[in-house]
Amino acid sequence: MMELIMNQGVISLLSITVANGEDPETLRMVAGAIANLCGNNKLQSKLSAEGGIKALLGMVRCGHPDVLAQVACGIANFTKFESRASTQGGPKMEGLF
Repeated sequence: MMELIMNQGVISLLSITVANGEDPETLRMVAGAIANLCGNNKLQSKLSAEGGIKALLGMVRCGHPDVLAQVACGIANFTKFESRASTQGGPKMEGLF
């Protein structure tokens, strides 16, 4: 199901929302959505390629604590895969930022 959502351009839509958004509540929700997507290792390369990770990091500019918490959650989710891949000898997702 998640792959179907990703194929419908949700990352681009979320990135556009971030670029045009100023409201901390909206940015918090978008950051949370991207953070959840970061937890799916099958989608991480697509997230990076379509600007999702860059959008997530860009929300730091907001400075709102709730937004920053969601950004941190997304980075943590993303790095869990990196950590598992490096300890298990799997492929690494280097150069995504």
